[in-house]
Amino acid sequence: MTKKLIAFFIASSFLSSALGAEISRPGFDQNRVFKMGSPTPATPLPIEATQAYVFNDALSKCQRDVVDLENELHDFLERPDSEVLLTLKKFFPSFLAKDLKSVQIFFDSFGSLAQAFASFYIPAQKNLKPTISLDCSQQYKFLTPSLLGHELAHHFNSKRGLSPWIDEMIAQMTEIRIKGSFSLERYEAIRNSYAMPSFFAREKAFKSTHEYGINALFGAYLMENYGGAEVLSAIPNGTKTLSQLSQAVVQFSKGKKDLDWIRPYMGPRALIRHFNLALNINLPSVNGGKIFKVPGWRGFAYGTTIKKVGSYIIEPGGSLRLDPMWGPDFKNFTNSSSLELYRVLIAGNQYQIATIDEAVNGYWEQNFLVLINTSETEYTEIRLQ
Repeated sequence: MTKKLIAFFIASSFLSSALGAEISRPGFDQNRVFKMGSPTPATPLPIEATQAYVFNDALSKCQRDVVDLENELHDFLERPDSEVLLTLKKFFPSFLAKDLKSVQIFFDSFGSLAQAFASFYIPAQKNLKPTISLDCSQQYKFLTPSLLGHELAHHFNSKRGLSPWIDEMIAQMTEIRIKGSFSLERYEAIRNSYAMPSFFAREKAFKSTHEYGINALFGAYLMENYGGAEVLSAIPNGTKTLSQLSQAVVQFSKGKKDLDWIRPYMGPRALIRHFNLALNINLPSVNGGKIFKVPGWRGFAYGTTIKKVGSYIIEPGGSLRLDPMWGPDFKNFTNSSSLELYRVLIAGNQYQIATIDEAVNGYWEQNFLVLINTSETEYTEIRLQ
Protein backbone atom coordinates (compact mmCIF):
# COMPACT_ATOMS: atom_id res chain seq x y z
CA MET A 1 0.00 0.00 0.00
CA THR A 2 1.38 3.43 -0.88
CA LYS A 3 -0.14 6.76 0.08
CA LYS A 4 0.79 10.33 -0.83
CA LEU A 5 1.04 12.40 2.30
CA ILE A 6 0.39 16.14 2.61
CA ALA A 7 0.52 16.65 6.34
CA PHE A 8 3.54 18.09 8.18
CA PHE A 9 5.50 15.47 10.03
CA ILE A 10 7.51 15.75 13.21
CA ALA A 11 11.06 14.61 12.61
CA SER A 12 11.99 11.18 13.88
CA SER A 13 14.10 11.73 16.97
CA PHE A 14 16.95 9.40 17.64
CA LEU A 15 17.81 9.87 21.31
CA SER A 16 20.40 7.27 22.08
CA SER A 17 23.16 5.08 20.72
CA ALA A 18 22.89 1.82 18.81
CA LEU A 19 21.64 0.19 22.00
CA GLY A 20 18.24 1.81 21.52
CA ALA A 21 16.34 4.71 19.99
CA GLU A 22 13.09 6.59 20.21
CA ILE A 23 11.41 6.99 16.84
CA SER A 24 8.26 8.81 15.86
CA ARG A 25 6.03 5.94 14.84
CA PRO A 26 4.37 6.02 11.39
CA GLY A 27 0.96 4.42 11.04
CA PHE A 28 -2.67 4.70 9.93
CA ASP A 29 -5.97 5.10 11.73
CA GLN A 30 -9.20 3.16 11.17
CA ASN A 31 -10.02 5.39 8.18
CA ARG A 32 -6.64 4.67 6.57
CA VAL A 33 -5.52 8.22 7.21
CA PHE A 34 -1.79 8.50 7.85
CA LYS A 35 -0.65 9.66 11.25
CA MET A 36 2.74 10.16 12.84
CA GLY A 37 2.76 8.89 16.40
CA SER A 38 4.81 10.02 19.34
CA PRO A 39 8.43 8.90 19.83
CA THR A 40 8.42 5.23 20.79
CA PRO A 41 11.31 3.02 22.00
CA ALA A 42 12.79 0.94 19.17
CA THR A 43 15.78 -1.33 18.79
CA PRO A 44 18.12 -1.09 15.76
CA LEU A 45 18.64 -4.17 13.61
CA PRO A 46 22.31 -3.86 12.62
CA ILE A 47 22.39 -4.96 8.98
CA GLU A 48 24.61 -3.38 6.35
CA ALA A 49 21.96 -3.07 3.63
CA THR A 50 19.94 -0.26 5.23
CA GLN A 51 18.63 1.20 8.49
CA ALA A 52 16.14 -1.08 10.20
CA TYR A 53 14.38 -1.11 13.57
CA VAL A 54 11.79 -3.01 15.54
CA PHE A 55 9.49 -1.20 17.96
CA ASN A 56 10.05 -2.71 21.37
CA ASP A 57 6.38 -3.10 22.22
CA ALA A 58 5.86 -5.07 18.98
CA LEU A 59 8.39 -7.77 19.82
CA SER A 60 5.92 -9.85 21.78
CA LYS A 61 3.65 -10.00 18.71
CA CYS A 62 6.57 -10.95 16.47
CA GLN A 63 7.32 -14.04 18.53
CA ARG A 64 10.93 -13.60 17.35
CA ASP A 65 13.70 -11.78 19.09
CA VAL A 66 15.93 -9.02 17.71
CA VAL A 67 18.53 -11.49 16.46
CA ASP A 68 15.88 -13.46 14.56
CA LEU A 69 14.62 -10.31 12.82
CA GLU A 70 18.15 -9.20 12.03
CA ASN A 71 18.90 -12.59 10.48
CA GLU A 72 15.70 -12.45 8.43
CA LEU A 73 16.59 -9.07 6.96
CA HIS A 74 20.12 -10.26 6.27
CA ASP A 75 18.71 -13.20 4.31
CA PHE A 76 16.26 -11.02 2.38
CA LEU A 77 18.48 -8.04 1.61
CA GLU A 78 22.10 -9.20 1.73
CA ARG A 79 22.34 -12.77 0.46
CA PRO A 80 23.19 -12.91 -3.27
CA ASP A 81 20.67 -15.72 -3.78
CA SER A 82 17.86 -13.83 -2.03
CA GLU A 83 14.60 -14.13 -3.97
CA VAL A 84 13.82 -10.55 -2.96
CA LEU A 85 16.98 -9.20 -4.56
CA LEU A 86 16.77 -11.45 -7.62
CA THR A 87 13.17 -10.40 -8.24
CA LEU A 88 13.89 -6.70 -7.80
CA LYS A 89 16.66 -7.08 -10.36
CA LYS A 90 14.15 -8.63 -12.78
CA PHE A 91 11.70 -5.74 -12.53
CA PHE A 92 14.33 -3.02 -12.05
CA PRO A 93 17.35 -3.97 -14.19
CA SER A 94 19.40 -0.99 -12.95
CA PHE A 95 18.80 -1.93 -9.31
CA LEU A 96 21.89 -2.13 -7.10
CA ALA A 97 22.07 -3.31 -3.50
CA LYS A 98 23.36 0.11 -2.45
CA ASP A 99 20.02 1.60 -3.52
CA LEU A 100 18.47 0.04 -0.41
CA LYS A 101 20.26 2.56 1.79
CA SER A 102 17.80 5.26 0.75
CA VAL A 103 14.92 3.64 2.68
CA GLN A 104 14.38 2.74 6.35
CA ILE A 105 12.50 -0.37 7.47
CA PHE A 106 10.40 -0.86 10.62
CA PHE A 107 9.00 -4.02 12.13
CA ASP A 108 5.79 -3.12 13.97
CA SER A 109 2.47 -4.56 15.10
CA PHE A 110 -0.58 -3.08 13.35
CA GLY A 111 -3.16 -4.72 15.60
CA SER A 112 -6.60 -5.04 14.00
CA LEU A 113 -5.49 -2.91 11.03
CA ALA A 114 -3.35 -5.82 9.85
CA GLN A 115 -6.56 -7.39 8.52
CA ALA A 116 -6.65 -4.57 5.94
CA PHE A 117 -2.92 -4.37 5.20
CA ALA A 118 0.20 -6.02 6.58
CA SER A 119 2.72 -3.52 5.20
CA PHE A 120 2.90 0.01 3.83
CA TYR A 121 5.29 2.42 2.15
CA ILE A 122 5.61 6.14 2.93
CA PRO A 123 7.46 8.19 0.26
CA ALA A 124 10.02 10.77 1.33
CA GLN A 125 8.43 13.73 3.10
CA LYS A 126 9.78 16.76 4.86
CA ASN A 127 11.67 15.42 7.89
CA LEU A 128 10.76 11.84 7.02
CA LYS A 129 12.99 9.41 5.18
CA PRO A 130 11.29 6.95 2.78
CA THR A 131 9.84 4.33 5.09
CA ILE A 132 8.61 0.75 4.89
CA SER A 133 6.69 -0.67 7.82
CA LEU A 134 5.96 -4.40 8.14
CA ASP A 135 3.57 -6.10 10.54
CA CYS A 136 5.73 -8.71 12.24
CA SER A 137 2.94 -10.82 13.74
CA GLN A 138 3.70 -14.51 13.52
CA GLN A 139 0.79 -15.08 11.11
CA TYR A 140 2.51 -12.88 8.50
CA LYS A 141 6.01 -14.27 8.95
CA PHE A 142 5.99 -16.31 5.74
CA LEU A 143 4.76 -13.23 3.83
CA THR A 144 7.53 -10.93 5.05
CA PRO A 145 9.84 -11.31 2.00
CA SER A 146 7.04 -10.84 -0.55
CA LEU A 147 5.57 -7.87 1.34
CA LEU A 148 9.03 -6.35 1.66
CA GLY A 149 9.56 -6.77 -2.09
CA HIS A 150 6.15 -5.19 -2.79
CA GLU A 151 6.96 -2.10 -0.74
CA LEU A 152 10.49 -1.83 -2.15
CA ALA A 153 8.95 -1.83 -5.64
CA HIS A 154 6.83 1.16 -4.56
CA HIS A 155 10.02 2.80 -3.28
CA PHE A 156 11.93 2.34 -6.53
CA ASN A 157 8.89 3.53 -8.50
CA SER A 158 8.36 6.59 -6.33
CA LYS A 159 10.38 8.96 -8.54
CA ARG A 160 9.50 7.43 -11.91
CA GLY A 161 6.33 9.40 -12.56
CA LEU A 162 4.17 6.32 -13.16
CA SER A 163 0.41 6.34 -12.68
CA PRO A 164 -0.74 4.65 -9.43
CA TRP A 165 -2.19 1.65 -11.28
CA ILE A 166 1.08 0.89 -13.07
CA ASP A 167 3.03 1.35 -9.83
CA GLU A 168 0.65 -1.03 -8.05
CA MET A 169 0.76 -3.57 -10.87
CA ILE A 170 4.56 -3.75 -10.73
CA ALA A 171 4.50 -3.98 -6.93
CA GLN A 172 1.90 -6.78 -6.98
CA MET A 173 3.80 -8.73 -9.62
CA THR A 174 6.98 -8.35 -7.55
CA GLU A 175 5.11 -9.70 -4.52
CA ILE A 176 3.63 -12.62 -6.46
CA ARG A 177 6.96 -13.64 -7.96
CA ILE A 178 8.72 -13.63 -4.57
CA LYS A 179 5.87 -15.49 -2.88
CA GLY A 180 5.69 -18.03 -5.69
CA SER A 181 1.89 -17.98 -5.79
CA PHE A 182 -0.88 -15.74 -7.04
CA SER A 183 -3.05 -13.36 -5.02
CA LEU A 184 -5.79 -15.91 -4.53
CA GLU A 185 -7.51 -14.04 -1.70
CA ARG A 186 -7.83 -10.97 -3.93
CA TYR A 187 -9.00 -13.07 -6.86
CA GLU A 188 -11.64 -14.80 -4.76
CA ALA A 189 -13.27 -11.44 -3.99
CA ILE A 190 -13.98 -11.07 -7.72
CA ARG A 191 -15.31 -14.56 -8.48
CA ASN A 192 -18.86 -13.71 -7.42
CA SER A 193 -18.95 -10.34 -9.15
CA TYR A 194 -20.89 -9.57 -12.32
CA ALA A 195 -19.23 -6.14 -12.77
CA MET A 196 -15.51 -5.92 -13.46
CA PRO A 197 -13.86 -2.69 -12.32
CA SER A 198 -11.24 -0.93 -14.39
CA PHE A 199 -7.71 -2.25 -14.09
CA PHE A 200 -6.23 1.15 -15.00
CA ALA A 201 -8.61 4.04 -14.19
CA ARG A 202 -7.10 4.77 -10.78
CA GLU A 203 -5.40 8.06 -9.98
CA LYS A 204 -5.24 7.38 -6.24
CA ALA A 205 -4.40 4.50 -3.93
CA PHE A 206 -6.74 1.54 -4.34
CA LYS A 207 -9.61 1.30 -1.87
CA SER A 208 -10.99 -2.21 -2.31
CA THR A 209 -9.88 -5.80 -2.69
CA HIS A 210 -11.67 -5.84 -6.06
CA GLU A 211 -9.45 -3.02 -7.36
CA TYR A 212 -6.27 -4.73 -6.16
CA GLY A 213 -7.48 -8.04 -7.57
CA ILE A 214 -8.29 -6.82 -11.08
CA ASN A 215 -5.01 -4.93 -11.22
CA ALA A 216 -3.07 -8.07 -10.24
CA LEU A 217 -4.97 -10.20 -12.74
CA PHE A 218 -4.08 -7.82 -15.57
CA GLY A 219 -0.44 -7.78 -14.51
CA ALA A 220 -0.35 -11.59 -14.54
CA TYR A 221 -2.10 -11.64 -17.94
CA LEU A 222 0.32 -9.09 -19.38
CA MET A 223 3.36 -11.01 -18.17
CA GLU A 224 1.98 -14.34 -19.38
CA ASN A 225 1.34 -13.23 -22.95
CA TYR A 226 3.48 -10.19 -23.65
CA GLY A 227 7.00 -10.98 -22.46
CA GLY A 228 7.23 -11.91 -18.77
CA ALA A 229 8.78 -9.68 -16.13
CA GLU A 230 10.89 -8.04 -18.81
CA VAL A 231 7.88 -6.32 -20.39
CA LEU A 232 7.14 -4.60 -17.07
CA SER A 233 10.78 -3.66 -16.58
CA ALA A 234 10.69 -1.98 -20.01
CA ILE A 235 7.91 0.47 -19.06
CA PRO A 236 9.42 3.97 -19.47
CA ASN A 237 9.39 6.56 -16.69
CA GLY A 238 6.42 8.89 -16.98
CA THR A 239 4.03 6.22 -18.30
CA LYS A 240 0.54 7.08 -17.08
CA THR A 241 -2.15 5.95 -19.52
CA LEU A 242 -3.10 2.63 -21.04
CA SER A 243 -2.24 4.03 -24.48
CA GLN A 244 1.26 4.87 -23.28
CA LEU A 245 1.62 1.40 -21.75
CA SER A 246 0.41 -0.12 -25.02
CA GLN A 247 3.07 1.82 -26.93
CA ALA A 248 5.72 0.55 -24.52
CA VAL A 249 4.58 -3.06 -25.03
CA VAL A 250 4.72 -2.64 -28.81
CA GLN A 251 8.20 -1.15 -28.61
CA PHE A 252 9.35 -3.97 -26.32
CA SER A 253 8.03 -6.60 -28.73
CA LYS A 254 9.98 -5.38 -31.74
CA GLY A 255 12.60 -7.87 -32.84
CA LYS A 256 11.11 -10.66 -30.68
CA LYS A 257 9.77 -13.30 -33.05
CA ASP A 258 7.94 -15.15 -30.29
CA LEU A 259 5.74 -12.07 -29.84
CA ASP A 260 4.98 -11.51 -33.53
CA TRP A 261 1.67 -13.39 -33.32
CA ILE A 262 0.34 -11.28 -30.48
CA ARG A 263 1.42 -7.85 -31.73
CA PRO A 264 -2.04 -7.19 -33.27
CA TYR A 265 -3.48 -7.49 -29.74
CA MET A 266 -1.24 -4.82 -28.19
CA GLY A 267 -3.39 -1.76 -28.85
CA PRO A 268 -5.25 -0.28 -25.85
CA ARG A 269 -8.71 -1.41 -27.01
CA ALA A 270 -7.37 -4.84 -27.87
CA LEU A 271 -5.77 -5.18 -24.44
CA ILE A 272 -9.08 -4.27 -22.77
CA ARG A 273 -11.11 -6.57 -25.03
CA HIS A 274 -8.96 -9.66 -24.78
CA PHE A 275 -8.23 -9.32 -21.09
CA ASN A 276 -11.94 -9.12 -20.27
CA LEU A 277 -12.74 -12.03 -22.56
CA ALA A 278 -9.90 -14.03 -20.99
CA LEU A 279 -11.40 -13.44 -17.54
CA ASN A 280 -14.70 -14.87 -18.76
CA ILE A 281 -13.35 -17.76 -20.84
CA ASN A 282 -10.18 -18.71 -18.94
CA LEU A 283 -9.25 -21.52 -21.30
CA PRO A 284 -6.22 -21.93 -23.60
CA SER A 285 -6.95 -20.96 -27.18
CA VAL A 286 -7.19 -23.69 -29.79
CA ASN A 287 -3.77 -22.84 -31.25
CA GLY A 288 -2.07 -23.48 -27.92
CA GLY A 289 -1.80 -19.82 -27.00
CA LYS A 290 -3.03 -18.27 -23.78
CA ILE A 291 -4.75 -15.14 -25.04
CA PHE A 292 -8.01 -16.28 -23.39
CA LYS A 293 -6.54 -17.59 -20.14
CA VAL A 294 -5.38 -15.71 -17.03
CA PRO A 295 -2.68 -17.32 -14.82
CA GLY A 296 -3.87 -18.17 -11.32
CA TRP A 297 -7.49 -17.26 -12.04
CA ARG A 298 -10.16 -19.87 -11.24
CA GLY A 299 -12.81 -18.09 -13.27
CA PHE A 300 -16.16 -16.70 -12.20
CA ALA A 301 -18.57 -18.66 -10.05
CA TYR A 302 -21.11 -20.42 -12.23
CA GLY A 303 -24.17 -18.29 -12.99
CA THR A 304 -22.68 -14.99 -11.80
CA THR A 305 -24.51 -12.74 -14.25
CA ILE A 306 -26.89 -9.79 -14.09
CA LYS A 307 -30.48 -10.97 -14.01
CA LYS A 308 -32.20 -8.02 -12.34
CA VAL A 309 -33.64 -4.87 -13.86
CA GLY A 310 -31.58 -1.79 -13.01
CA SER A 311 -28.92 0.73 -13.97
CA TYR A 312 -25.31 -0.40 -14.10
CA ILE A 313 -22.07 1.55 -14.50
CA ILE A 314 -19.18 0.17 -16.55
CA GLU A 315 -15.84 1.78 -15.74
CA PRO A 316 -13.29 2.49 -18.49
CA GLY A 317 -11.80 -0.88 -19.39
CA GLY A 318 -14.37 -2.70 -17.26
CA SER A 319 -17.14 -5.10 -18.23
CA LEU A 320 -20.47 -6.61 -17.21
CA ARG A 321 -21.53 -10.26 -17.27
CA LEU A 322 -25.15 -10.43 -18.48
CA ASP A 323 -27.64 -13.27 -18.41
CA PRO A 324 -28.63 -14.32 -21.95
CA MET A 325 -32.21 -13.24 -21.15
CA TRP A 326 -31.09 -9.70 -22.05
CA GLY A 327 -30.17 -10.74 -25.59
CA PRO A 328 -33.34 -9.29 -27.22
CA ASP A 329 -32.60 -5.90 -25.60
CA PHE A 330 -29.40 -5.73 -27.65
CA LYS A 331 -30.91 -6.78 -30.95
CA ASN A 332 -28.98 -5.23 -33.85
CA PHE A 333 -26.21 -4.12 -31.46
CA THR A 334 -22.94 -3.43 -33.27
CA ASN A 335 -19.46 -3.03 -31.80
CA SER A 336 -18.94 0.35 -33.38
CA SER A 337 -18.76 2.55 -30.27
CA SER A 338 -16.64 2.08 -27.17
CA LEU A 339 -19.08 -0.63 -26.01
CA GLU A 340 -18.54 -4.13 -27.37
CA LEU A 341 -20.89 -7.05 -26.76
CA TYR A 342 -20.02 -10.74 -27.08
CA ARG A 343 -21.81 -13.98 -26.42
CA VAL A 344 -19.56 -16.49 -24.67
CA LEU A 345 -20.34 -20.20 -24.94
CA ILE A 346 -18.44 -22.77 -22.89
CA ALA A 347 -18.67 -26.56 -22.68
CA GLY A 348 -15.87 -28.39 -20.90
CA ASN A 349 -12.63 -27.27 -22.52
CA GLN A 350 -14.37 -25.87 -25.59
CA TYR A 351 -15.48 -22.28 -26.04
CA GLN A 352 -16.93 -20.04 -28.68
CA ILE A 353 -17.12 -16.26 -28.96
CA ALA A 354 -20.15 -15.11 -30.95
CA THR A 355 -22.00 -11.93 -31.80
CA ILE A 356 -25.40 -11.33 -30.26
CA ASP A 357 -27.32 -12.19 -33.43
CA GLU A 358 -25.50 -15.43 -34.24
CA ALA A 359 -27.50 -18.62 -33.81
CA VAL A 360 -26.46 -20.87 -30.91
CA ASN A 361 -25.96 -24.41 -32.13
CA GLY A 362 -25.37 -27.48 -30.00
CA TYR A 363 -25.24 -27.82 -26.22
CA TRP A 364 -23.24 -25.38 -24.13
CA GLU A 365 -22.98 -25.55 -20.33
CA GLN A 366 -22.52 -21.80 -20.11
CA ASN A 367 -24.16 -19.18 -22.28
CA PHE A 368 -23.82 -15.55 -21.23
CA LEU A 369 -23.11 -12.07 -22.56
CA VAL A 370 -20.06 -9.90 -21.88
CA LEU A 371 -20.47 -6.14 -22.36
CA ILE A 372 -17.05 -4.43 -22.45
CA ASN A 373 -16.29 -0.72 -22.20
CA THR A 374 -13.19 -0.30 -24.38
CA SER A 375 -12.91 3.44 -23.67
CA GLU A 376 -9.85 4.61 -21.72
CA THR A 377 -11.64 7.56 -20.14
CA GLU A 378 -15.43 7.33 -20.31
CA TYR A 379 -17.72 5.73 -17.76
CA THR A 380 -20.85 4.21 -19.32
CA GLU A 381 -24.25 3.61 -17.75
CA ILE A 382 -26.68 1.06 -19.14
CA ARG A 383 -30.28 0.43 -18.09
CA LEU A 384 -31.75 -3.04 -18.18
CA GLN A 385 -35.55 -3.09 -17.99
